[in-house]
Amino acid sequence: MAKVTATEIKALGFTYQQFQQASEDAFTTYINSIIADEAERLEADLGSDLYDSTDDATASRIKRIEKYRVAAEMLSRRINIRLANISGSGEGFDLSEERRQLERYLKDSDALFVTVGASIDYAGGVLETSHFEEDELEGAI
Repeated sequence: MAKVTATEIKALGFTYQQFQQASEDAFTTYINSIIADEAERLEADLGSDLYDSTDDATASRIKRIEKYRVAAEMLSRRINIRLANISGSGEGFDLSEERRQLERYLKDSDALFVTVGASIDYAGGVLETSHFEEDELEGAI
């Protein structure tokens, strides 16, 4: 279940007019679909046990990661909407602040993810394979 709410995302300054939604209710539904997608991705990235952590510090970090990811997706969609509405050459059209904010949300999300993910057990290795038979390799050396 998602950790963040549409109200918390709206509090970041997003409005239904920015996303060409007909009403606040439609906008809430729109945000909730983004929240559901991002929550599902985050749970898959962290694993269900960690995502549903009852440790207050971990749960708080996970909620902030989810909030930043939803905000980043919202900004990405807002940028796409603005780009789609450019008429003419688009000269003087500036999205630099939106892009900077998007990068900040992603950077903050990644930094928190590392602190939460550091507690995940991980084992890795390398497997080397070859399509040559062992005899063919000896003859080539």
